[in-house]
Amino acid sequence: MKVLFEFDSVSRKPQIKSENLDLIREHFSVEDKALLFMRKRLGRNMPVRKYAITNKGHFDLPFHKQICKELRAKFPSIVFEETDAFSKAKYIEPLSAKPLLLNLEPRDYQLESAVQALTNGQGIIVLPTSAGKTLTIALITNTVVTQKKYSVLILVPDIQLVQQTYKDFLEYGICPSLISKWTGNHEFSSTKIVIANSQILLSKKQETNVLENFQLIICDEVHKLATAEKISKLVKSLKCKYKIGLTGSLPSNNFDVWSINRIFGPVIYHKQSVELRENKFISNVRVVGLEISYKNIPVFSKPSMADPTAGYEEEISWLHTNEYRNSIICKLINKLDTNTLILVDRIVHGEHLLNYLSSSTNKQVHFIHGSIEVEEREKLRSLMEQTSGIVCIAISKIFSTGISIKNLHNIIFASIGKSRIKIIQSIGRSLRLHHTKTVATIFDIADTCLTYGFKHFNERKNLYIAEKIPLITNELVEK
Repeated sequence: MKVLFEFDSVSRKPQIKSENLDLIREHFSVEDKALLFMRKRLGRNMPVRKYAITNKGHFDLPFHKQICKELRAKFPSIVFEETDAFSKAKYIEPLSAKPLLLNLEPRDYQLESAVQALTNGQGIIVLPTSAGKTLTIALITNTVVTQKKYSVLILVPDIQLVQQTYKDFLEYGICPSLISKWTGNHEFSSTKIVIANSQILLSKKQETNVLENFQLIICDEVHKLATAEKISKLVKSLKCKYKIGLTGSLPSNNFDVWSINRIFGPVIYHKQSVELRENKFISNVRVVGLEISYKNIPVFSKPSMADPTAGYEEEISWLHTNEYRNSIICKLINKLDTNTLILVDRIVHGEHLLNYLSSSTNKQVHFIHGSIEVEEREKLRSLMEQTSGIVCIAISKIFSTGISIKNLHNIIFASIGKSRIKIIQSIGRSLRLHHTKTVATIFDIADTCLTYGFKHFNERKNLYIAEKIPLITNELVEK
């Protein structure tokens, strides 16, 4: 098989020319379940696949290395050729050969990942949650600002992470006059380093033309861009060549990974959580699965082709208010002397647990959700760092990424579903080292006697096995 990469001067896009273009496009495609469902429901002959490469062979330039990597693995004898115009378009001059060190001495993997970023200029760095991605970002940023005099935009998912990243940069020794925050509460300032929450890019109040002033964009928690269509399109459209993404875990869906590759390029550095646990860079962790059997279970609606999620809401609502289930969580809380984070997916569940626990335990119980101001969240985070025995109920979308609490020993998965990234990120909340912690414990409330509870726990078990996290299970039966 022969593949020619050229630059289409009319469309101003890179293009694949090959007799086997259809075969190549098929490899870089996935079945769209939503479209498949619509076709079955409407009975129409409509396409059901999504493609990362157009029918004319056009693709996003950062995607080139990933295309070559996957095609070479699938077709070992493949021959790649490229035109001079394409070679010129894809070339990226290295940013630096060596990172400039800061106040905090980096671990070997932090230094290695920074070197890869500075050498390649594009790419994705995968470092497990609690590995210290912020120091890697700071090493890259400080080097580029100092040596190249470039301006750097750092995108993080939310306002709380803007505050935390800003604070960390100052602690690492980056000059305060070089850094500014850009959020709904902080107007854009043309400093060399701007730390912003992703959503600010979509604000109608902001002039997005200021984005053209940045020579390097670094996006933390880059996996979120796979489904954030408006933000990903905006970041992709920016002319700046240098784009680095960091994440604790890549999506399991190939198309979501390709969506990130198309903006930032391939994975250039990957460190697994088990390696860092073995080397004592992060805490050891174990999972205790509590498999609960209930009495007097209602008859829920059964899933069907017409309604594959029938009964799900009924099951969830019943579990949220189940007395026996909540009493198990309460008993756990009363036995644990260290700090505990309880993760839920819905506000109504969190409110119910807050009321239940507040009347059934003498411990301080707090509930963090979207309406709680960042300052209040930060107060609670600081309190947990200084005190033991605090219970924090939190919406998983808020606390599964970015929040750093070293003095956190226990997490209870009260209702977290099956999302791979969310579960891995949530476990990561407990993995930061602390002098009082020998092992972090995840208590997984497993409703295995119910349809969705059984399916979701099995998927979580497979994830624990894949991540090499020890799992023990206990059966609890309601009398």
